[in-house]
Amino acid sequence: MAVDFSGQWEMFEQSDPEEFLRAVSAPDMMVKMIREVKPMTAITQSGDNFVISVKTPLRTNTNSFTVGMETEFCAMNGTKCKASGTVVYL
Repeated sequence: MAVDFSGQWEMFEQSDPEEFLRAVSAPDMMVKMIREVKPMTAITQSGDNFVISVKTPLRTNTNSFTVGMETEFCAMNGTKCKASGTVVYL
């Protein structure tokens, strides 16, 4: 993998995130305050292995995965699902 996404990423801009957050079962309190909060995302990458932490004043949610491998992910509300990570180059 040629691109390294490691670093601290701060939300720059968002428009109408409420619908998305409800679809991923984010807590109602988070949906209400999301316009005022700028989540910080920390990404650590080692080849095809990723650790992604999303930090807000309410909680930190961390998931790790290897590209192309099925992994169990934990949503912000604690719900778990299985998915495969994919990197898409635009």
